[in-house]
Amino acid sequence: MIYVNTSWNNLVNTWELNKEKELEKSVYAESSKLVSQVEYSFIGNTMTTMYNNNPNISNLKNDYAIWGKKKSSLESQENSIHMRVAIDEKPEYYKAFDGTIYTSDVWDWRELIYQMAKDYYDHNHEDEFELQLYNNNKPNYKLGKTGYETYYEDMLGFWRLLYNPESLDNEVYVLKQDENETEEDFNLKKYWNREVFDNPA
Repeated sequence: MIYVNTSWNNLVNTWELNKEKELEKSVYAESSKLVSQVEYSFIGNTMTTMYNNNPNISNLKNDYAIWGKKKSSLESQENSIHMRVAIDEKPEYYKAFDGTIYTSDVWDWRELIYQMAKDYYDHNHEDEFELQLYNNNKPNYKLGKTGYETYYEDMLGFWRLLYNPESLDNEVYVLKQDENETEEDFNLKKYWNREVFDNPA
């Protein structure tokens, strides 16, 4: 188990000198692989025989995937480990920069975060980025930040392997309703990778 401090995110706001020696605001996202507010982590070759902690449950995250490697007793062998953790407030509405509206009653809620991540990496260098983000999504995101920035890099890295409305491959992703399938059942698995949906980790 990893305990995460909820006040942390990987957005860095700083002031830097530009070529004209003037202070200029700089905002960027650091990789969550390199920096994180993990409070407890067990790595290296030290054997832990006992661990006791009573974390604040409201600070634990779910429905967010973290992948890693664990060495087995045989030094040459590594096993993949996968931890899923929860985002307390899931997004319900997002209007992207291209004007497309995503709602959680049509799309999986993680698709909204994926679209936020795409917009961030495509447009955050623009002068009016934060203002447009807010204007597109009033009354949400008044400060021009969604609150999901911590997850952007990971969502861009793996989400399309699990869920892909842009795919044309019905063999890999669920894109067409089966003959005897109800609309409700189809909507539950629509756009999901078939293998992932049938055998979730």
